[in-house]
Amino acid sequence: MRNSTKLLIVTLTVIIVWMGITIFEGHAGPKPVLTVPRASYITLFQNGDIGLVRLAYENGDYNGFFVYSRTGKELWNITFGRRLTWWDSIIAAEVSPDGKYLALLTGKKLFLLDENGTPLWNVTLNQRDLCWPCSGRLAFSPDSKVVAFAMSSHFGAYLINGTPLVDQLSSGETVRAIAVTNDGLYVAVQSTINSTSGVRAYIFNGSKWSFFTHEGAARGITAFENSNGTWVAFADCEGGLYLFHNGKLMWHREGCYWDVAFWKGRVYGACNGVDIYSLNGTPIDSMLHQVNIFTLVSTPSKLVLFEEDTFNGQTSMGVYVFNGTRVKRIMKVNGFPVKDSVSHVIVDFRNDKLIFGISNEERTEIYLIAFNSG
Repeated sequence: MRNSTKLLIVTLTVIIVWMGITIFEGHAGPKPVLTVPRASYITLFQNGDIGLVRLAYENGDYNGFFVYSRTGKELWNITFGRRLTWWDSIIAAEVSPDGKYLALLTGKKLFLLDENGTPLWNVTLNQRDLCWPCSGRLAFSPDSKVVAFAMSSHFGAYLINGTPLVDQLSSGETVRAIAVTNDGLYVAVQSTINSTSGVRAYIFNGSKWSFFTHEGAARGITAFENSNGTWVAFADCEGGLYLFHNGKLMWHREGCYWDVAFWKGRVYGACNGVDIYSLNGTPIDSMLHQVNIFTLVSTPSKLVLFEEDTFNGQTSMGVYVFNGTRVKRIMKVNGFPVKDSVSHVIVDFRNDKLIFGISNEERTEIYLIAFNSG
């Protein structure tokens, strides 16, 4: 009987590995590790703790930053200024790739802290265009030496010691997305005056370049560096998909692209499914035809794709995983995605752990997935 039990356990383990089922903090299946009042930004600490920008009080729109263990226990939190003052409300948070720093963005300031929440420095932003509710974005360079921010028409980048590299107010434009490499800041912008959209690039050596399309709807941007220089991909839902190499447009594909990602030396564009291209623009493959993929996230071993599906007035979020040879849906959760013009889910990853949140109008359910290596 004991040998039969062992055989059953081994057989089940082999089946689970073969199916590629993700590990959900000890559970197989779509079980949230945490449910919180409405959250708008998520980040993952080096030790696996979960950081959330979420409502700090039951009434109003004032957000604080809250840190939870992987089991859902609140560990610590940060709020700034007076309760319910919009300019002190936290709108974005990001942990650096090396895990040593935490950046926080409010309606008027950029803060850098260490991983334990101890303040290191802050800077008051020259934000002319007051916005509320504001949506902000933060990103670190891969080497964790630069932190970049964007809010409304204001964006910039600072060295980790607080030295400014870029501080730009882009009048008549709003920022849709940002990407930062070790050498520069890349910003997807949309005109607030007409249908123009495009890319503004600020290289940290002082040079810059830009590209615009006259009929566009900016969505996503991503960038990476290799031995051949810097590659930037820009997704536009009217203009199409664009790839730049060292500031020059290499190729363009028409279509409504909602997001774009680099993964394992290829370009992935979300356009009524996912189109796959080589860096030289050669079409390689496509997948998930007629599936509404809005968000792409590249982790070291997997490309993760988020789908928004609406049927009979009900909205659900599907999560797909691509390992380079096959794609499959690992879960589908009912809820109303966080709405903005770029992404329909709040998401972050560290190594091969993926954290994401799906919201309705009152609360956000947080899911944590650890990928196997298959």
